[in-house]
Amino acid sequence: MEFGLTGIPNFGKVLFVSAGGMLGATSMYRISLYMFNLHSTDIFEVSPSFTNKIDAHLVANPILALELGIAMIAIGGLSAGALGYISSYPAIRLREDYLGMLLLGSAELFSVIAAFYQPLVGGPENMVAPDLLSPFGSNEKYVALVLLAAFAAIVYIYANRVSKSPLGRTLKAIRDNEVASEAIGKDNVAIRRKMLVVASILSGIAGALWAIYWSQIGALIGGDVGSTFPRLLYTFYPFTIVILGGVASNFGVLLGAIALTGIYIITTESLPSLVANVSISWVNPQLLNNFLNSLQYIIIGGLLIVILLVRPEGLIREKPTFTLSKKKLNEIAESVAGKPERRSSESRPEPQRRDSTTSAGA
Repeated sequence: MEFGLTGIPNFGKVLFVSAGGMLGATSMYRISLYMFNLHSTDIFEVSPSFTNKIDAHLVANPILALELGIAMIAIGGLSAGALGYISSYPAIRLREDYLGMLLLGSAELFSVIAAFYQPLVGGPENMVAPDLLSPFGSNEKYVALVLLAAFAAIVYIYANRVSKSPLGRTLKAIRDNEVASEAIGKDNVAIRRKMLVVASILSGIAGALWAIYWSQIGALIGGDVGSTFPRLLYTFYPFTIVILGGVASNFGVLLGAIALTGIYIITTESLPSLVANVSISWVNPQLLNNFLNSLQYIIIGGLLIVILLVRPEGLIREKPTFTLSKKKLNEIAESVAGKPERRSSESRPEPQRRDSTTSAGA
């Protein structure tokens, strides 16, 4: 919606995902401490101890865990939307290249603040958030799967409705020709700002959902080591998914997400476990592990280059959207075809003209 429909190159996507996850998790953690009367001078230094006590209360009260989860998702989405609204003011009036660089810089600024400002998520100490899925015991992975699938389906339906609506056609018009859209009275800046806020809210919800599943929140956003929200996974991979599947195709993006996730799982889990059971005398195990760790980047990068060269529109190319459904258009065409043709202007009788002399004499 943000990049495909509107043409906003948000290279700072990790800012909104991590903000939703971090602010949602720390808010839920502080609310839980207040509810269960747990106090300390440094709540993050003893967060594992506090978390265990909170989890014990949540296991005994699943309804409370559900309420905290809803609050966490809402806070995460609204926090990311607020950051999107704030960052849109200096950024949205810029051209594509400068807009992407400014959003990238904003993400790095937030990573520095999160890493060194301890009251956010503990700074370098990180934070262990309460496990909201603990009431489900051994079934928490399946509950998380259902929860993520439900949100994914809702977002997919919403994206489809937007792309086929008058707003979606307006977004494509702004993306393709800003001058023409302004000429017909569209406020490009306001519309792009609204879309940036909506996309930020959805990104914040995604971050909050990941924080629910993965309770250990790390603040080193910019790097890969010790980071809960690395830039690679939450900025580069989303762009790769969109480019692989199709820039403005919702179903194509879905296929791209499945393909990229499949490559990621095979190269990071399946192949290493398979090779670990096979001993080859002439192969250095350390070098083999290093190669397998880099294999995902080789495959994804090579696939991205091939797609851009061979099929730049992606797996599923963008299709035109109709104001009305095809069934309605066919009905209108049939009704028009069934009507008798209008008589031409030549066959019409000319109106009688009054004689100027007669009217003057009268």
